Amino acid sequence: MEHKSYFQDFLNDIVNIDQKRLDSLATSTDAIEKYIINSDYGTKIRFFRPQGSLAHNTIIKPLPGKEFDADVVMVVSENDDWNPKDYLYDLRRVLKKSSVYKDKARLSDVCVTLDYSGDKKIDILPIFSVKDEDDELHICHHRHDQLIRSEPLAFTNWLVEQNKVSGDNSFRKVTRILKYIRSYKTSFTCPSVLLTTLIGEQINENDKGSDSFSSVPKTLTAILSRLDDFLSKHDNVPVVKNPSYDDEDLGELWTQTQFENFKSCISKYSGWASEALEEEDHNESLKKWRKLLGDEFGSGKEKTEKALSVLAEQEPEARALALAEDAGHPDNIVEKVIRFGVGLLPRPFYTPPHLHAPQWQHSGERALCTITADYHEGGKRVGTGVRVQDGAPLPARGALHFTCSPFQLAYPASEYFVQWRITNTGFVAKLKGQMRGDFYIQDGNFSRWESLSYRGVHFVEAFVIRRSDMKIAAQSNPFHVVVK
Repeated sequence: MEHKSYFQDFLNDIVNIDQKRLDSLATSTDAIEKYIINSDYGTKIRFFRPQGSLAHNTIIKPLPGKEFDADVVMVVSENDDWNPKDYLYDLRRVLKKSSVYKDKARLSDVCVTLDYSGDKKIDILPIFSVKDEDDELHICHHRHDQLIRSEPLAFTNWLVEQNKVSGDNSFRKVTRILKYIRSYKTSFTCPSVLLTTLIGEQINENDKGSDSFSSVPKTLTAILSRLDDFLSKHDNVPVVKNPSYDDEDLGELWTQTQFENFKSCISKYSGWASEALEEEDHNESLKKWRKLLGDEFGSGKEKTEKALSVLAEQEPEARALALAEDAGHPDNIVEKVIRFGVGLLPRPFYTPPHLHAPQWQHSGERALCTITADYHEGGKRVGTGVRVQDGAPLPARGALHFTCSPFQLAYPASEYFVQWRITNTGFVAKLKGQMRGDFYIQDGNFSRWESLSYRGVHFVEAFVIRRSDMKIAAQSNPFHVVVK
């Protein structure tokens, strides 16, 4: 289950940095910038810009007792008389002259850090265009006294574009969640710039408007799955190019041991996320998400489910009377469909209130498609399946493997994928909060697995989507799933 509202609460209450800290940070950075601009710093200061997680809007709340850090880029003019280290030494000199900053300022490798006693750290990073290097931007390393090519502003622009593709700000939200997992579990090492790049590289233009990126839990699951696929292809630390500067390999920030550990963690987390998303039982899904996200996720939300479980155990007549109108059909329709077939279902049956309309336009192709289904009594991916007919009665256990077979496509099949619309009806699904009616991406080649859990007459539809323009090439007739 997605638990969209729980994810939003989790972000707001646990993951996202609070407004009080952001206000404190803004006050501090404004004061620092004004002080430096009015100082005798030895070269012209052009402007300041937030950088890193602050600029990317991926900054998270620190764990209790921990500080948070923020980066500020100080864009300056080149001083022909200075060595690279002088840009940092002179910035430290200026800050040490202030009674406010003298005890806070210290040199780091490429910046001057202001340490606010366990509350926050602010890194100030001088950067400038170098005439002898085609006016490309460089930062300085004070210990090595050398220039380092860097494009922090371009990196921020790249991140903004990737976030537009993912929709609903989900790239940034997922980045914050994975940073929280890194802090909360302390199970892997991955510097933020490398982690953000790895996440962003899993998103492409074809994802715009896709079901896989339609919500935070789906985006998180898709990112982890793709990242797992990428990492599994590498035995050694891979090359991870900085998207704003191809000559920089961010993979060098890892040791081999750190990479292998990260690879193992992502493989495990990907499996947990997929299981949690696919789990149809409310409380079981919560447990599985908490395995990944911690006990704070959906805290206390089981209470409603317990109340619903009590209602679910009442006499069938009482439940049907209370929920028949809201559930899509009265309970006895299952027996009628088993006896007389799906032909008795009226047209309004296929347009219940919880049915989601497709978000893609029709392409004009005259392609067709059909659905077949194989029943697996042992559950998803267990044993050999048995082909079942549309509307055949099935028990409330096991799983169906649906396959869409398109034909008369205008392009090769590889140019298409399938979005599956899964719609449940009946009071059991209603009680469990599992009416669905939404779209779900294929989890195989033109195929998808679905568990059988709830008594009712449900239906599945396949929408064949053309990758090039994200338009519908074909749509199947409903395949009826009758669960006794």
